[in-house]
Amino acid sequence: SGLCVGLIIVFFTNAQGIAAHLLGGDELVNAAKLNRGNIMPVLANGAQADILPHYFTYISQSMPWMIVLLAVAAIAALHSTIAVFLTTTSGTLVRDIYINYLDPEADDSKQMLAARVYSCLLLLTALFLATYSMTAVALLGGLVLAFSFQLVPALLAVAWLPWLSRQAILLGVIAGLT
Repeated sequence: SGLCVGLIIVFFTNAQGIAAHLLGGDELVNAAKLNRGNIMPVLANGAQADILPHYFTYISQSMPWMIVLLAVAAIAALHSTIAVFLTTTSGTLVRDIYINYLDPEADDSKQMLAARVYSCLLLLTALFLATYSMTAVALLGGLVLAFSFQLVPALLAVAWLPWLSRQAILLGVIAGLT
């Protein structure tokens, strides 16, 4: 399914770019009379990042219901992404902290309750940070990327380089994080 999603994203990204050229966003296409309309302003000298706002403006004027549909789709995409992250993180916390240190004899119902509590705590923490400290959100985003990249040697060791030992990977991660 990841391959299908990747192909869809590549297809629609290219379709947006080509459509911008054909809808009046390119001087050369306009001069050659190959454009299908002059809906878009000419996007030159770094103005290519304005493609989506121009699309949204045109769509809101011609089809207001489509803007509502796009907004609902964006909210649904955010919801599904946040749900996956919360579920994964709370499940990891339950397996690595709750079961190992707090309640090793926990049955399924206790584990589910702990996962729900961790999810609520994570959500409240994220909401607090997003509301009161955008600087912290930016810093955490940078740290996430750096910390994630530190796990690449571990992934390589598991998948392709079995001669890398656990101790070497752990020392490499510690050295990289300090």
